[in-house]
Amino acid sequence: MSNTSLDTSTPHPEQDGEPVKFADYTSYRQAFLATLAQARSSLILCERDFSESPLGSLDAEALIQSFLTQPGNPQLRLLCFDVAHLAGACPRFTRLLDRFAHRLLLQRVDSEALCQWDKGFIVADGQHYLLRHHFDWPRGETGKNTSIIRQLERSFEEMWQISAPDLAWQRLSL
Repeated sequence: MSNTSLDTSTPHPEQDGEPVKFADYTSYRQAFLATLAQARSSLILCERDFSESPLGSLDAEALIQSFLTQPGNPQLRLLCFDVAHLAGACPRFTRLLDRFAHRLLLQRVDSEALCQWDKGFIVADGQHYLLRHHFDWPRGETGKNTSIIRQLERSFEEMWQISAPDLAWQRLSL
């Protein structure tokens, strides 16, 4: 990781319109699915464990499958601090991983190495974002603010560099 520390502040929207705020888990899940639906070529996702997200739902499975079967070479990269929920409680997502392993890149972030990071987010195509302000709360926003998107992408890349695949993603083939 570079000598610069991750910026954990939330910038204020300056351009590209005002963000759409959400404050409860139902609205967060709806915004999560709406952001997935925006993606055509790239998706980056980062969460503590995705247990509050609808990532294991039938709707998310359909959206991700549609995304991964788009023309071109769409790619989903996912960072997770704890993979147990996805590996054990999200069989639909696991099926997608089995089917699209060449387009789904999954890594686990060592929480000790990155203990100050506490936000969940999605960036779709570098144009749309969802930001949950803290892992412990549903409060957040979605929008198109390019400065927020660039900051999230930079943070994602820094975390990606210090993360690694986790054995929980790999299932036994018997």
